[in-house]
Amino acid sequence: MIKPDPFRSTTFFYPVEYNVFGNSMSPKITYKFKNGVWKKHFKVYDYLGSLRFTLGEDKALLNYKQYEPYGETMLDLFGLTRQSYIGKEKETENNLGDHGVRKYDYETGRFNSIDPLFEKYYGWSPYQYSMNNPIWAKDWNGKDVRALDNQSRNDILNSLPSEIREQIVFSNDGLIDKESINKINVSDGNFNALKELVNSSVMTYVENRDDIIVKDMDGDGINDSYSMENAFKGFTATPTSPDGKYLSIYENIIHVQISKNSSSKVRAKYIGHELFGHALFFILGKDAEHIYQGGVDINFELKNFIIERENNSEINHDK
Repeated sequence: MIKPDPFRSTTFFYPVEYNVFGNSMSPKITYKFKNGVWKKHFKVYDYLGSLRFTLGEDKALLNYKQYEPYGETMLDLFGLTRQSYIGKEKETENNLGDHGVRKYDYETGRFNSIDPLFEKYYGWSPYQYSMNNPIWAKDWNGKDVRALDNQSRNDILNSLPSEIREQIVFSNDGLIDKESINKINVSDGNFNALKELVNSSVMTYVENRDDIIVKDMDGDGINDSYSMENAFKGFTATPTSPDGKYLSIYENIIHVQISKNSSSKVRAKYIGHELFGHALFFILGKDAEHIYQGGVDINFELKNFIIERENNSEINHDK
């Protein structure tokens, strides 16, 4: 759960005034392929990150939304997008909000499963949303790095110093425990990167796969999948990107994908490359993509940092 950004600007949409994020959340530029042409869309979000309206490049109104305090949609003109309250996707099958770890009921203002951090909020119902104050705060996901399979858990551990691996605690569904991470004091670049990710407000999924899976530019479905057999040994799909391509299939969640058929050492190396490189740069607000000119990667900060994390992973793996 995080408070809204106090450093926000204002957007006017007559007759309503919206407080909006002063960062990349609003307005957001996306593209949709229609009739053989890429159409530019401008999406405007309020200070909670809820999508309020979408404009076309010709300034035409494409979508307009109003919400009740706990997120139930009061008004949805044109129904262009499934993105809804606090930027989450609303599932059409059950009318629940997909908050990553849990599903959220807009009518009751409650989650349909127990908060994985309920022990930190004694006195509050484990099903409550944002301590019953949706105007002040939002509950995005609950925890922040999740290994979706046992092999991914082992890959993360193998990329870290051997002396701290037993101190890293995973829940039954793969969530890394923030409290255990914050108790560890060790000088290691990979561990520092993991600690930064775990303490971030952005959820990250780590998964071993045979292929890379991503979402299309306007979020309506899966764009394509790519084999990891040849060039790719890992890939990081982020919730947003400068060109709107190869987005995470999970709403507002970073999706790190590692080749499941590679050796243990190669998988640990690509945890360093993808999780501790691309994913970390994304949550830090840095340029998280390689930029090639004439076949040369000119994003030198990312390139050099990833080389360090890969070397760090290989050394830790062999210890």
